[in-house]
Amino acid sequence: MTLEDWIENNHPIRIATSKEEISGYLNKISKRLLLFEEEEEPDIRLDHLHKVLIWIALAALRAEGLKLKTESSHHILLIDSLAPTLGAQHDEIAALHNLHKQRNIEDYGHYSAASSDDVAEGHQIILKLRETLMKRLKDNHPELL
Repeated sequence: MTLEDWIENNHPIRIATSKEEISGYLNKISKRLLLFEEEEEPDIRLDHLHKVLIWIALAALRAEGLKLKTESSHHILLIDSLAPTLGAQHDEIAALHNLHKQRNIEDYGHYSAASSDDVAEGHQIILKLRETLMKRLKDNHPELL
């Protein structure tokens, strides 16, 4: 799916972004990844990864001058937006949706003990997406860095 197709299907708001906004996301991403590395408990690591995932998706959308309308499926749409904004593959999107689901299960009162394998897979995907985000910003939006 192209970014144009995604925009047509999801009707985001077009709104300018700034270097300060993108910098804020990038700083939060870096700090949360450091916390992830320091943490040993898979459930807490999952929470750190989920925050980073959302901030990467937000930064990628905002770099394109887009913002989602607030709705109940906001995080799902953000994860889905990673395909057209950063080229995430279908299997990566599925793995990220799985992380989101696990985090929701824990957040809404059901203990689920996140799988270390799922957390490790999500971490690798998120590191790849962060690298892609930085490359896209340098190549397509250097004014935001």
